[in-house]
Amino acid sequence: MSTPSTKTRQQQVVAECRSAMLNMLDSFVVNQGFRMAESRDALRLAATECFDELASLRSRRGFEQAHGLTASRISLVSEDDLLFTLELTSLARRLREHCAFQLSRLHPRFMTLLDQEDAAAEQLPVGPEAISRALRGLTENAGLDPEQRIALLEKWTTPLCAELLVFYKSLEEHLDQAGIRARPPAYKVWNASGNASPEEAPDEAPAQSTRPVTPRSADAWPVINAEPAPPAATPTSTSTPASTSTSTTPAWPAIFDQPVAPHARLHQKLMQAHRQPTTGALDPQLAASMVEQVRTWLTGLQNSPTADIPSVSASPLVHLLAPSICAGIETLERMFEYITAHPDLPAPIKHTLRILQIPLVKLALDDPDVAQDPEHPALKLLDTIALVGNTLPLHNPDHPGYARLAALARQLAELPRLQLNHLEATLPALLRYAEGRRNTAANGIEQALPLAARAERREIARAFASRALGALIDDATPPALRRFLTIYWIQVLVRTLYKEGEKHPDWRGQLEIAHQLLLTGDPATARRQPPEALARHHAELINRIAIRLTSIGLGTQAQNTALAECRALHAALLAGKAPDAGAPAADKVPPMTISAAREMPHLRLLHHTGYTELQTNAPRWMTPDTWLEISLSGQTPVHGCIVWMGPAAKVALLSSPDTGGLLAVTANCLADLRARGQCRVGSNVSLTERAVQATLKSMQA
Repeated sequence: MSTPSTKTRQQQVVAECRSAMLNMLDSFVVNQGFRMAESRDALRLAATECFDELASLRSRRGFEQAHGLTASRISLVSEDDLLFTLELTSLARRLREHCAFQLSRLHPRFMTLLDQEDAAAEQLPVGPEAISRALRGLTENAGLDPEQRIALLEKWTTPLCAELLVFYKSLEEHLDQAGIRARPPAYKVWNASGNASPEEAPDEAPAQSTRPVTPRSADAWPVINAEPAPPAATPTSTSTPASTSTSTTPAWPAIFDQPVAPHARLHQKLMQAHRQPTTGALDPQLAASMVEQVRTWLTGLQNSPTADIPSVSASPLVHLLAPSICAGIETLERMFEYITAHPDLPAPIKHTLRILQIPLVKLALDDPDVAQDPEHPALKLLDTIALVGNTLPLHNPDHPGYARLAALARQLAELPRLQLNHLEATLPALLRYAEGRRNTAANGIEQALPLAARAERREIARAFASRALGALIDDATPPALRRFLTIYWIQVLVRTLYKEGEKHPDWRGQLEIAHQLLLTGDPATARRQPPEALARHHAELINRIAIRLTSIGLGTQAQNTALAECRALHAALLAGKAPDAGAPAADKVPPMTISAAREMPHLRLLHHTGYTELQTNAPRWMTPDTWLEISLSGQTPVHGCIVWMGPAAKVALLSSPDTGGLLAVTANCLADLRARGQCRVGSNVSLTERAVQATLKSMQA
């Protein structure tokens, strides 16, 4: 829980960010030669209102207003105002693309600063959407005519991109000095060399290309020497300063400090629970004898093929052991409880890990650091087996990789006395096997990359067209017109936007047609015109629409079917009747479709079709080298590794090392499938640390 002083510091930093944005905008327009004081005040007011709404400092009027797009506004304004709104939306998109890297680093910092969990990238209080809203306030106050407003945006786009790059970089530095950072990752992953490396931080921009591929063969599992090797001498630690920077101390203390390692925290809590009232020092020989009794009992259980694994920490034997040993054993046992209940771990991986439970508990009898040191080879072994399990398909328990892992675990369990050097000897081969499967997945995808990039461009066009069309539609839109626009006309818009871009006259013309069609559904508008003129206007508009429907491959019969409801609505209005409500509006989530690419039959495309009101950002787990398993009704599950992501993080390319199949899937589809329980995500974070965190959380409940 944040303390009052922390809250005060946060509020101070928020105010500084707002002030910095306002000063940057005011300085920019002045440098561009715009010096009207009242208009500059309007710019600052609009920017302040937008910043406070997106930062939840005042009542929000809706996410769509961050884009300057509201249904009530656009449905009732002139064509010039509509075009200017679309120009502002286009400007925000260009600014976002130009500053993508800086924005990807600022967004998670602001989520920390504002204590937000799921804010969309477009809701960044200093983002391009807020800049566009400020420019709207400026131009509206200045009384510029339509051509002047659009010309102003076109003139300012390039210098504004350059200005924002500098501003966002300086803002990130200021937040860093104030101690505002993306929430630090709680876990570690193990890289191919067996060393701990931080989990990919959420404030890093998504990778835009494939990872370097070095083909390797998965080495055979090592032969583990049954005789324990002599312990290696521990080198003397020589610490050196982490940095020789002469930078001054930050003006404010860090608001969010790095967390203490949870392993040690849990171990301390459990040791306190096991600590008994002191009755004098225990004889060392007696203590060693007690440990051997417990070891002998565990060995008997391990050698019994039918025996269940009991809880040592809950048995009477626990009173024979020192509190530190009891705490280490209970920590391990709680880890294995978490592993057993984990829904996304394949059953063969759970079985493999359970084989190691008693051997590791026996190891904890001699080594109290087993469970409290995240760098310990025992925990690294469990984490690495889980990471290898990510690379194996959940739907195929007979995959040979599972058998190899189980054989390795049995080989370790059968050793007379498990030692650290045995654990350390197994890690490199495990990591090479996982790395080999990633490399196999990434090989031979070059031909698919242009097709995946094309799929992303189409997805961007679909999202942009949906947003523009959604700005025209409101709650008063007749269902017949809504269905036509969201089922058929959206396809016309996407095709034009994808092929020609938003500057093309056809794109603007098709949006204007949609606007005119919506106006025909207003009974008040219909009553203001003579019936003959209204009928002629309807017929001309429907004819213009039908011509453009041919661009998406609709013949005459299909065009008549698509326009039937619109014609019926117009006929009812001409007859002075209230329009039929018809069927309810389409779902907000459009259907998904999967199809094969013509150029590459083994490359399939999974995406939504048509209009969507939902604009989903890429899930945080959608990163290169993440393993996914997607279950689609009526089809064999798709298991593979993300080997490529588009620059806008709208499409990921999934590759299977077992079948060679490729799947280009949109971020919207992945988020949708995950919410339905049809997408298993192989987490790259430490399994044991997740178990410790879950245990700590349950103890605090």
